[in-house]
Amino acid sequence: MWQAWVIFNEVLKLGKNAFFKNFFSAFGTLIQLASCHYIIIDTKLSIFELLNSELGIFKLGIFFFVMTTAQVQDLRDQKGDKFVGRKTLPLLIGDNFCRWFTILMLIISLLVIRYISNNFLRVIVEKKFEANINNGSVPYEFDLIEFILIALNASSCIRLFIYRQPKQDNITYQKWYNPIYCTLFLYYSMQAVGIIN
Repeated sequence: MWQAWVIFNEVLKLGKNAFFKNFFSAFGTLIQLASCHYIIIDTKLSIFELLNSELGIFKLGIFFFVMTTAQVQDLRDQKGDKFVGRKTLPLLIGDNFCRWFTILMLIISLLVIRYISNNFLRVIVEKKFEANINNGSVPYEFDLIEFILIALNASSCIRLFIYRQPKQDNITYQKWYNPIYCTLFLYYSMQAVGIIN
């Protein structure tokens, strides 16, 4: 499915448009999450069953995160994007406004994901309480992952505001934003395992 999505993107040149570029990344994330779901839960669900599963809303929260913040990768090479005619968000709305918009969306996305995850954690706690495991408390690993997400998110926001050079934007993207993405996948996996156990 991923290969078909990449070919579709290349044939239609979706990467030249800011909205479609973010959508491409976000939809690709849904494909990765579906693969993750199949591996962890060991089932073959249709796309509708996958979105309607207990974790469907969590997937959509991560989709929202990527859809609204993927432009972090475009801040580092605005000159190159302008040269090849790519219409990225920083070029369309301006560097400063794009940074503020991205900071706002990083914060909102984290709040949305935290709200969604707390609903799942409540389900886990109720199951453990009913089974009399750990007095129904949330495993500390979830608190640790949430702390890491908050720290990475805050650091990314600060870096986007303070460090505005292409080299620094590259560091922000590779060493601060990408780990948020990877940690969200870990968090999703932990929630999936917590729900099925």
